[in-house]
Amino acid sequence: MGYRNLHLLIAIVVIAIGSGSAAILSKDPLLSRLDPGSYRYGEIYFLCYLMAILLLPALAWLSESALMRDPGITLAGIDGQSRALWVRYQFNDPQGGYYGGTAIDLGGPKRDNLKVVFCSPSNPSVNRLSCGLLFHRVTWLASAK
Repeated sequence: MGYRNLHLLIAIVVIAIGSGSAAILSKDPLLSRLDPGSYRYGEIYFLCYLMAILLLPALAWLSESALMRDPGITLAGIDGQSRALWVRYQFNDPQGGYYGGTAIDLGGPKRDNLKVVFCSPSNPSVNRLSCGLLFHRVTWLASAK
């Protein structure tokens, strides 16, 4: 198991630290009244929206990490995979339940009819296709020695 797109998470951390520093180390007290036309008001307004936008990838990382903590691993059949960015998949859990979904193909072999699925053992409807993971990279060893 490897990681990918860590530069995005590092950028979020740097921007969060910079935003906090800008708010705390400013000449104006942090709890002072802000005039809507002032430069400081625009700065705080921009930083709030920026942090809200940057929280989306952070939430994706948290959901992937929670699923990867103790995943159920199975194989999924791929429907109609071609050069399209989206793939449809379906799989059966050990109890015989039928699950599936769609995912963006972010990497891996393009011509495989089977892909690895990570799912929650207690709730298989919470699942991710291995090639659709945004922050984790799945690689297989040829032989373990």
